[in-house]
Amino acid sequence: MVMKILVINTVPTDKNGITNVIINYLNAMGNDVAFDYVAINNPNAFYVNFFKEKGAALYSLKRRNVLGYIGSLCKIIKKNKYDAIHVHGNSHTVVLELLAAKLAGCKVRIVHAHSTGCNSVALHKLLAGLFNSLCTDRLACGENAGKFMFGNKPFKIINNGVDVEKFSFNNKAREAFRVKLALAENDILIGHVGYFMPVKNQSFLVDVFAELAKNDSRYHLVLIGDGAMRTEIEQKVACLELTNKVTFTGNIDNVSEYLNAIDIIIMPSLYEGLPLTLVEQQANGLQCVVSDTITAEADKTGNLRFLSLQAPILDWVHTVENSHCMQNRELRSKNAIVAIEKAGYSIRKEAKKLVEYYEAICCPK
Repeated sequence: MVMKILVINTVPTDKNGITNVIINYLNAMGNDVAFDYVAINNPNAFYVNFFKEKGAALYSLKRRNVLGYIGSLCKIIKKNKYDAIHVHGNSHTVVLELLAAKLAGCKVRIVHAHSTGCNSVALHKLLAGLFNSLCTDRLACGENAGKFMFGNKPFKIINNGVDVEKFSFNNKAREAFRVKLALAENDILIGHVGYFMPVKNQSFLVDVFAELAKNDSRYHLVLIGDGAMRTEIEQKVACLELTNKVTFTGNIDNVSEYLNAIDIIIMPSLYEGLPLTLVEQQANGLQCVVSDTITAEADKTGNLRFLSLQAPILDWVHTVENSHCMQNRELRSKNAIVAIEKAGYSIRKEAKKLVEYYEAICCPK
């Protein structure tokens, strides 16, 4: 019997970490699971076509109208008689989805934790009791994300799987793409991949880059992604007179090509779960300088350098300067892919694990 699951994404369906994880899993799963999907925004044509090709119903609901949202979700769940709902989120505010499922009579209510922090910790704590009474099954992208969401309750880790071969380093592709970007052979390209929002801390990254560029004209920066704070960051770059040194790509589908061209990644996030992008970047053999608010679980290769956000900017600058190394990049990438797969981050293996998990809780023998 084919299981029927309603996947609910509590962040906008766009180019962001949680959405990318969900899409990766839906792509890698076979025909043992039938999915429908709830978005809290109006997804663009890429996602509309993706779900259409998968034969999945796509429901766009407005989460801000709490009562209307719960009512609409409840009707969808009742009508389709799902075996389970699978809610992806960052905090106990997923009680909205859990309550709708409970009211609709759905007995299996899975919460999937993706972060080690949230915007409103006070509200997160306030909702803990209700959350624990409604959540029946628990998944997390990593140990720390699970502890943040579930406390002492047991949970299962499903790693953020990656198609690692897609992100393996290619020197010929690097050279060709750097020509497109008008970079000289000795130029050093700093990269960041992420949604423009406060937690990603791009403002701090621009401060670090400004110091790097002041000391060495070879440095350039590429910011991959889009979001509400993009205009603010563009204005800051202009005020610092760095416009000719910084590239804003917006949302793109060829991230792997940019990774080949990049020399160092900087990720100064205020908090994260276990970022999918960091796993992809390590697969490419990149050195990554990241904030120590990011879980140490993210380091699968020894190529991450952790720094405190309270450390002086110059500490970040010196760490970046000392991390630049193109030597043996291809070998680093090959070794990284082996280490990532050994650590359990193969999308095919993790997708199989998720299907087996659904079977165990939806169709117990």
